[in-house]
Amino acid sequence: NDLTSFTNFMSSRKISSLCNLSPTGNGGAAVLFNSKFEVNDAWSLSPRIMFVTLLHSEGFRYNFIIAHFHHDPSLRLAQWRSLRDLSHLIPDDTFFLADYNSVIVPTRDAAIGH
Repeated sequence: NDLTSFTNFMSSRKISSLCNLSPTGNGGAAVLFNSKFEVNDAWSLSPRIMFVTLLHSEGFRYNFIIAHFHHDPSLRLAQWRSLRDLSHLIPDDTFFLADYNSVIVPTRDAAIGH
């Protein structure tokens, strides 16, 4: 099946992943990385939002917030409030990566239950 093929493809190239799914499993955030990186730190800030620190084998450190924003405005506001409330824990050199598709075209994600 497609999932098995994808899993085999990822492992053959020594690619790992870290995911944070929504409670329904229909949305979430993920980071993929190769064998030159290892996870130093990771936290779930809320469903669909995570903080990850990856360490490169040459000693470089990269901080990321990865977010998939909800199409429902009240839930999206709660996500932004979580980020605001936890901002004092987030290092200044953090990259912020986000998926705004459901914000731009709410009906696209709402129609499939995200």
